[in-house]
Amino acid sequence: AGLQENGVQQSVLSAAKHDHLLRILGHFEIMAFFRDVSGIDNHHADGKLENAHAMMAALNLSPKTTLLVGDSLHDWHVAKAIGVDCVLIPGGHQSPERLTAAGAKMIHSLRDLRKLFAFE
Repeated sequence: AGLQENGVQQSVLSAAKHDHLLRILGHFEIMAFFRDVSGIDNHHADGKLENAHAMMAALNLSPKTTLLVGDSLHDWHVAKAIGVDCVLIPGGHQSPERLTAAGAKMIHSLRDLRKLFAFE
């Protein structure tokens, strides 16, 4: 069984423009997996932290039971700023070496989330 079948709720918090993000999720037909989708409304990706705070409040999420999965140091910093745990998957804008040098926890792929949650 996957994350959803095990009661794990997923949302998307992205530095991508919100309308572009919706198109991507629609294209890959994965919108149904996500409780909420939050992108930015400008080109500078400077609203991600504010969107993270808003998402936590709107969905009434507890930092103790929330995990941010990202691929950049910015994701790691956002997670720390909102008080949630974070794991990063290499393949984004920074090298795996840079992510680990900063002290970020890493997994190798989304499949590893099942192991992290002990579903395998």
